[in-house]
Amino acid sequence: MLSPSTLRLVCLSLGLLNAAAGLAQAAGGLLPDVRGAERELARARHELEEIAGDRGEAAAALPVLDDEELSLIEREKVRVDRLFEVDPDEWTEEDRQWAQELLPFALALRGSLAAGEEDGGTATEEAEDEEGDEVAGAEELASRSLALLRAVKVVALGDRLADLDGDLSALLDGVELRGQVAERLYLQPGLIGSAIGSAIHQGVLRDLRRVVDRSAVPREALDRIDIDLLQWQQAVPGAAEVVAMEGLSILDRAEDLPGQLGGVGDAAAALFLAPVARDFADLARICQERGCANGAAFLDQRREESNDPFRVIADMMMPNFLGLVTRLDGVARLTEVARVAVALRLEGIEMGGYPATPEDLPAVLSARLDAIEGLEYEWLDGRVRLRLQSKALLSQWPEARRAWIEPLFFWELPEPSVGGEDSGSGSAAAGAGPAAVERRSPQGTS
Repeated sequence: MLSPSTLRLVCLSLGLLNAAAGLAQAAGGLLPDVRGAERELARARHELEEIAGDRGEAAAALPVLDDEELSLIEREKVRVDRLFEVDPDEWTEEDRQWAQELLPFALALRGSLAAGEEDGGTATEEAEDEEGDEVAGAEELASRSLALLRAVKVVALGDRLADLDGDLSALLDGVELRGQVAERLYLQPGLIGSAIGSAIHQGVLRDLRRVVDRSAVPREALDRIDIDLLQWQQAVPGAAEVVAMEGLSILDRAEDLPGQLGGVGDAAAALFLAPVARDFADLARICQERGCANGAAFLDQRREESNDPFRVIADMMMPNFLGLVTRLDGVARLTEVARVAVALRLEGIEMGGYPATPEDLPAVLSARLDAIEGLEYEWLDGRVRLRLQSKALLSQWPEARRAWIEPLFFWELPEPSVGGEDSGSGSAAAGAGPAAVERRSPQGTS
């Protein structure tokens, strides 16, 4: 995200080159092709608008939480973070008691978040009502997004306490509410909303995995989870869209600079902004066609090969967000794996058991399993394990987070029985019993 200091630096640089830009527009000018830069800037903006589509144009306004609603002292915030990261089965009795004491707070936050969901305002209208410039609006969005993440973590503790107490309905109510908050965050301009939304989404997937792994789950609950997962899968923005939205955000926030610099400011601004716009447009196209993991090599090569003297400005204005947008692709893929797991549970209830090989699955379900690169189907003496073999995908998360994310790469489904509920011996231990493994990963997949 373009910071105020960067904007000031660019403004100063443009001022110094203002006169030079005037020379460039004259016959025999000294600078590179200004008119060509202007055409390139317009072309890149058009490509970015095409990729971004209408995402974020009418994003629902985020819920506003009062400071009193998040009045945790620092020690309590640290404890919330710790318990959120720990599997509820590993909570101590003291942890559980503290979560119980926090429950009224969690319920109040649930009410605030739910009320925010009913607010009919949009982010655009909200921005128009705010005082200050666009930079202040971006800072407000970041602050509000982080406050929502804190609130969602507290709500999640209450949901997990409901899970431990066997109240599946309360857990799913909270999961759906947290998912709705993530959906709103995904629609916000810039990167912060997608970053916070994906963090919430990961926590939701972990809670749902605990439910799907149970030996007994009502079919109605599985149907409800399946609908939620489909909705969240559709809500996660494509990484290409996020790149395009960020590029447009930077261009929009810089477009008032020429007017501040006088009559020849347009020419100077075009020379600086054209490389930035081209980088974002090309990177968005790469994410769209080949995945964002290929973007880093592309940017490195462009820096090495470019003889554009203004490329350094592009490097300053291009934030290091490749890891984030690649993780967005990962969240979408892990959601697809979760949907396959739920569909298998439903199929097991319908058929009274899982097929020993994925070729025996219904064609639609088999095709969905095949479409996820690196996903393995293992039949374990009546049980099934789905395993996503992708070290490259896991490596996109910071190393400290990988142990927290990795369980989402494995879904162990207990043996089903005919009827409205599954019942069985629970999740299979890794490697337990004879295993017929059908590997669905293409050649070369890590």
